[in-house]
Amino acid sequence: MITVCTTLATFAMDSPEVWGSWMRNAEQVRINSDVAVDYFAAIQTDARGLEPFAPFIERLEAIGGQYWTYVFDDGRTNVDMSNRLRHLTLGQNICTEYSTAKRAKHMLFMAADCMPPDDIMPRML
Repeated sequence: MITVCTTLATFAMDSPEVWGSWMRNAEQVRINSDVAVDYFAAIQTDARGLEPFAPFIERLEAIGGQYWTYVFDDGRTNVDMSNRLRHLTLGQNICTEYSTAKRAKHMLFMAADCMPPDDIMPRML
C-alpha cells in the first residue's frame, strides 16, 4: 500500500484549488497503480472545529480517504512564515504515524494545492 498524505489548516479552506488539488484525480491515480493507494489528511483545527472543512471531508470520504485532527496551541494569534512551519511539520509527523500504522510500503506527502500526474505511482516506484 501507498499512502498519499497532506496537511491542512483552516485558512486553506477558502479555495477548492488550494485544499483539493492533491486528491482531485485520486480515482485515476488508483486506476494507474498496481498497488493499493490510500489517501490521508492531518487536519489542524481551531475553535471552529471541523465545520470549515466540510467540503474537504466530503470529497475525502468520497474517495475512501481518512483524516485525523490535531490542535497545536503555541499561543500564536496569526499565521505567518515565522510560526507556520512548526504547525506544518507536526501535521507531517502525523501523516508519517498514520502511514506507519497502516504498514504502508511508501508514503507520498503532497501539499494540498499540488496535483500529481495520473501515473504518479508507477513513475514514483
